[in-house]
Amino acid sequence: MGVRTQRTIPTREKRTAALSNYHGALGQLISDTKGEIEQRLRTFSQAGNDEILYALAILATIRGASVVVHGSAGCSAAWKYFNRIQTAPIYTTGLNERNTILGGDDELRKTVRLALRHGAAAVFIVGTPVTAISNDDVSSVILEVSEETDVPVVFINTDGFKSKTPVTGYDIVFHAFLRYLIRDKENLDSDHPLKTEFLNLISVSESIQDLTAITKLVSALGIRWHLLPLFSSVDGIRNASLADASIAVNRSEGHLLGEGLRDDFGVPYLEAGYPASLESVREFLIALGTAFKIEEKVSDFIQQQEESLQEEFSKQPLAGKSFFLELEVQAAKSITQLIISLGGTVTGYGFPYVDEKNRKELKDMESMLADARVHVSDRITAVVATGQPFEMVNALSKSKPDYYAGSGELSRVAAGLGIIPFYSGQFPLCGYNGIRTFIDMAVKLKSTGSDSLKAVDAASDYYREEWLKRRGDWYIKREVN
Repeated sequence: MGVRTQRTIPTREKRTAALSNYHGALGQLISDTKGEIEQRLRTFSQAGNDEILYALAILATIRGASVVVHGSAGCSAAWKYFNRIQTAPIYTTGLNERNTILGGDDELRKTVRLALRHGAAAVFIVGTPVTAISNDDVSSVILEVSEETDVPVVFINTDGFKSKTPVTGYDIVFHAFLRYLIRDKENLDSDHPLKTEFLNLISVSESIQDLTAITKLVSALGIRWHLLPLFSSVDGIRNASLADASIAVNRSEGHLLGEGLRDDFGVPYLEAGYPASLESVREFLIALGTAFKIEEKVSDFIQQQEESLQEEFSKQPLAGKSFFLELEVQAAKSITQLIISLGGTVTGYGFPYVDEKNRKELKDMESMLADARVHVSDRITAVVATGQPFEMVNALSKSKPDYYAGSGELSRVAAGLGIIPFYSGQFPLCGYNGIRTFIDMAVKLKSTGSDSLKAVDAASDYYREEWLKRRGDWYIKREVN
């Protein structure tokens, strides 16, 4: 059996030995994580993402759902600040100081009933630090309200304290789906429209541009797809067990849902790399071709697409250029392959976390770039305080890249150091369309010439030289048990 029978899902630290703080060379990181991983603790950080915000980033995109954030109004406001995409209405119980001490059960009942009156197909109650402290009996409220409706009411048991690795929020949502929402095949209508052959395309944090590129790629093979869970519907999630196969765009983020559908519902789970280089797109498509028995069609499609790109690759548009990649490990490996195949190199990485689910990718990158500098930190905690991006300034000034590819927030930091922002989510990375766009961007930027770059020692505008000589993790300590 899979995770469906478990009452709760362990954190990423416990389940996959996730590490969310590290500075050093890539080769040293792999050496340090071969056996039991020693966790690192920050002795100072002003703010950061947590599993609540990651859980909300998924739930807010589900059509037909309503989300009840059980806590102070500030928890909902924080989500709105960090996330811009929203389909589902979000309610808050708006707990005050009195509720925090005496409990907020009454406010929770009222808010869930309000969401139900407005026609929710499912209600997701999201826990917060306030309710973790007040120890509200959410389960009793759910039992009481469930007697009044057939609509599923599901507790997403986050609290902001469980994990230092925010991606745990994705796992908590997936566990709730598998345990309380996805139905067994025998409980579904025999004439359900999803009974025809289709693929669960598991997407967790991909941009709309990437989803457009990847769905076009799958559609070109004639395969019907259903996005899960990002931009899915309540009904689509409940009927995910009907799929002929599942595949995650990013295995490291979506593996728990894919493995749960396989182990608990018998849906085959296809494993392939993040489809952003010729090698990884090929691996992704071959996996689909084998599952849907269209190997020859896939082979012809791959050959046609790769031949159309040969001339562009032969020009080596990134020759002599270096990059710092601030991406999740799976994506970083594929983009590293792409950059090297275009003549460039990677001098440094910024990963949000590393764990057992992406160790293979780390080893693959080590064989290409063992000396590349690595900075492991969520992109929000990388800015350790308002206006103090010390960790990223330190990493970028030491790796001295020509280009930065990563988040929009830190693109501004890179630009201030004289490093050209190459990518910040404004174009797709996935599929052949992503590869073509990446090459087009490389050609455009190459024409600017290196003379247009400021000296990278502009880092001194942020911090004094003696500060930049420090290790980027000088205030991050090993955990003592």
